[in-house]
This record gives sequence, C-alpha cells and structure tokens, in this order.
Amino acid sequence: MDKQSLVQPTLARKAALFYSRAKWGNVTVGEGTPVVGMTDMLPRAYVFIVGLKSQIVAPEEIQVHVEGHIGEFAHRYQLLRQYLGVEKDAERTQVEGTRLIYEFEESRESLLDGEDFATIVIRADKNRHPAIMAYQGLPFTVVGHSLVLALHEKSKALDSRRPATFRIGDGDGYPHFFGEFHARDGQKFLFSLMDGFSRQYRNRTPRPAREHKPEAISRYRRIWALIARISPEYQQRISPEYISSTSHSYIPSVPDLQWYRGCAPTAAGNILAYWDTQGYPTLVDDPAKTAYDLIDELADAMDTDSHGWTKDYNVDDGIEAVCNDTAYNNNYAFDTDGPDSWYCWGKITDAIDARKPCHLIIHGHNYYGDHSVTVVGYRRVVKDCAADDYFVTIHDNWPGTGYDVEIPYDGSVDGADMDWQVTQVNPGVRRMYTGCAAEDSVKEAALADQQLLFRLLASRRTNGALAEGFRNIYRDAVLSEEFNAIIGTSPERLHELGRHLYFAAYLGSAVGERMPDEDLVFPDQTAKALVEILEFVRSEASPELESSLKLMIEGLKDLAGSSIAQIRRKFLIGQPVMPQP
Repeated sequence: MDKQSLVQPTLARKAALFYSRAKWGNVTVGEGTPVVGMTDMLPRAYVFIVGLKSQIVAPEEIQVHVEGHIGEFAHRYQLLRQYLGVEKDAERTQVEGTRLIYEFEESRESLLDGEDFATIVIRADKNRHPAIMAYQGLPFTVVGHSLVLALHEKSKALDSRRPATFRIGDGDGYPHFFGEFHARDGQKFLFSLMDGFSRQYRNRTPRPAREHKPEAISRYRRIWALIARISPEYQQRISPEYISSTSHSYIPSVPDLQWYRGCAPTAAGNILAYWDTQGYPTLVDDPAKTAYDLIDELADAMDTDSHGWTKDYNVDDGIEAVCNDTAYNNNYAFDTDGPDSWYCWGKITDAIDARKPCHLIIHGHNYYGDHSVTVVGYRRVVKDCAADDYFVTIHDNWPGTGYDVEIPYDGSVDGADMDWQVTQVNPGVRRMYTGCAAEDSVKEAALADQQLLFRLLASRRTNGALAEGFRNIYRDAVLSEEFNAIIGTSPERLHELGRHLYFAAYLGSAVGERMPDEDLVFPDQTAKALVEILEFVRSEASPELESSLKLMIEGLKDLAGSSIAQIRRKFLIGQPVMPQP
C-alpha cells in the first residue's frame, strides 16, 4: 500500500460514523485503535467501538465491564475446548456437552455486551472498500486482548502493563488479526485475537495481493471522497443525500458454533444444526450427541486434515454424505449447488430469501485469509451519489467476534468472483409430520412421527413440567399405546397435533441455542390448540395417563407468549435432565 492511498485516523472515523449510522442509527463512535502491518508500523485498519445507546463510550467503563466478565468467559472457553479435545470415540455425553456449550455462550454474550456496544473495522487503504467488518459487541482488540492475558499471563510471564501492538498479516494466506505481547523478560509473543492462542507467523514471501480492476478502484475512491465530504451535521442524523434506501434479509436462528476440526466442517455444521431444528431431527443425532459431533461427521466426510484444512471440492460432497447416507443415520435427500464462484451475490440473496443459510469459502480476504463461514443474511445500501454497497452477514467460527458479523461483498455482483465460492444447501424430504398430507393418509404417518416428536421433546435440553409429561408418555409403552389409541379416533385432532407438535419440537431444540429474545415467541394459539387436543385425550384417559397429560397442559399454559429468555429461565433449571435409554 502506497502512502498516498493511506487513510488518516480522522477520515477513518468519518467512515466509521457513516457505516455505523447507516446500520444502527443514532450511535456514537469513539477514537479508532490502529492495526499495523507485520513488518512495519503503517496502519492497515482502524478498529472502532460504537455506543449503541448514543452515549459517549468511556474507556474506563469498558475496562470495568471486561474485568467483571473475562474470568468467567476464559474459564468456560477452556472447559469447552477440553471437552472438544476428547477423542470422538471416547465417552462424551450430550448432557455434559449441551451444558458446556450453553454456559460458554452465556458468558460470551455477557462479555461482548451487544446491547450496549458494537464494533466496526475500517480499512486504511483508499483503494479498497472502507469497511472490513461490523458486528454488535465489543471489539476483538478488547475481548481478544483480555482473553490472551487471562489464558497466558502467568504461563508466559506477560507484562500486562505494557500495551500490546495490534497487527495483521500481510497477504501471506493467513492475514489474521494478532496481538504482539511483551513478556517481563523482554520476549515477544504473538497471539491470535480471535481465539486467544498463539500463532507462528511465517514471514515468507507474500503471495500477490488481489488486483482490483481500475473501475473497482475508481468506485472505492468515489466512496472515500463521499465520506470525506460528510458535514458535521451528519453526526446527528442519516441524510437522504447520502443513503436513499436499504434492502436486507436475515435468518435469525442459525447456530454460531466455534471453530472445531476445521472452518469448512464448522461452517457446514452451523447449517445442518439449523436444519436439525427445522424438521430434520437426526442430523444432530439424538439423544447421544451435540452439534460438535455433527462437525466430526462432516470433517470425516470432507476429508479435513489434522490441521483443519479442507479441499474446496470436498465441501458439497461431504454435506450431502452426512445428510443422505444411512451410515450417518440420515436419508433426507439433501441437494447442494456449489462451491461456485459465479454470481455469488445472486446465489446468496436467493438462498437467504428462501430461509436457507449457505456455505461460503473466501480466498485471500485481507482479514479472514482462506476461510469458510456460514452466510445468514445480506444487506444492500442504495446511495444516490455513489455506488451501492453490498454486505453479507456471516457466522465466522471465532469467539473473539460477535455472533452476526457483517462484511462487504466487494466482488463482481453480476459475474465471476474467484475469491468467493458459495454452496447452497437445499433440504430434501422432511421426515417429520407437518399436517400437510391428505387426510386419508395422515393417520399412520402422524402416529409414527408423533413418537419421534415425543422423543425429541423428551430428550432435548428442555426441563420442567412440559418435558416431564412428554418423557413419562414416551418412556412408558402402555401410556404411549393408550395415547395413540385415543388420539387416533379423531383424525382432525391427529392432524392438528402433528402440525403443532412440529413447532413445539423445534422450540425444544432451539431453546438451548443462542437467540435474541425477539426471534421466537411461543404463540398463544399454538399453546391453546395443543391444550385443547390434550384435554380431549385426557377426557378418555386412565388415571396414569391423565397425570402426565396434566403436567403437559400446565407446561403449555406456562409457555404461552414466552420469549426465548423466559423459556430458558422456566425450562433450563439446573443441569438438563435426559431420559434413560
């Protein structure tokens, strides 16, 4: 990067304001933290903390918040890594795994504090798109720095009083964000700010950087010129002079699993764990496994090596094998399209609009390098006086960033982009009854699937009266047979039971995932419909069956209108209870 294209801190902060206000509205942006190259001290990027509640962000306040949460986060992170380090054929119970995953995500959410703070990273190069990434939560320069000290200050004798230098790799295929830490004996250690562990940076000859076409550079220059002209009044509002409209789409319930055995199987694991909650319940085998065991299956099917590298052309075959091969206890007839570098933007928008998260391989990204991520959304910003901006929302597999990371799509919108490869994942035959079959063919399918649904609700990490009632019926053959006999006398109620239980099963599996409260609320009408059906069965039931139905009815009434946060409090009481085989 030549010095003429170098972005100064004042212009970078204007860019941070521009993109932050376009994304989050009336927010404040603090001073930027520079990230320099590996071999010099020239800025490559600036990291900004965004105050989402329009307050001036005080460094002291952030420091107090981080110190209050980093110890718990580091502890939970280490426990999860230790759990995942156990050989996959050894004893790894779902109870232990789901508890560790849930506790880690809770501590991560508290530390990042995405309700009060956000992060935006701006490039220091006028020949490139200004934005690198944006997400809700404190930046990796704060979280990653504190995580490194929590994990390694004693073992490496790090000097916490000396500030770390934040660096980024220069085009060597591993352009990660690093922290260069000083030890008390004068040594220097390089740690990843994404996962808190050491990285050996090889100062080899950089591969050629991606060469942008002159028209692309001209477009980026015009965007920078637009930002430079922004007046102080822009501090107060979004002006239609700059942004006329936005279009966006987002899938809220996709998991954000942490890197395990490779980025490609982890990114695919997010997708299949999502479909596991959408009517394909054996993708994450129940009840003995977690989503990380699903990643084990994907890594094996993709032939991922011991260093976590996966050949691009193995991604689609590996996904289809896990979804469709009876060797993995699945036969869903999933179909994949990709990896494909043609019309990536169109493939992404088509998939997200259809509520289908997709797999994205990125090559040569100035932060991610060569990496696989899960695409869960997109956003297009239409500007009247400059070229439009295109963004994709991803889950990037790293604990040091937020859950939904937005990065610019700066490739070709209408043609080939050899740096991005998209794989669409299309679900096949749904093997759960949804109430859509013809009435005369419903009964047998519904009765069979009802047992599967009971099994799901009884063995997921829900707890409390509802789950106890389902467990009682599922585990008792006599009660199960009696329930089937009564509900089978009313085809209409049987039809409705399958449809509503499908949603309840989704809820049972989704409760343990990290979701914003507004993403899912248990509808009153669903609870009322299920209560009415269960009351019908109860009117004909034996005393033994009636007692279990009573528990289920009480649980459904308690669930009506509950948000995810409320459901967690009601149904995650202590350690999850699992049915015995």
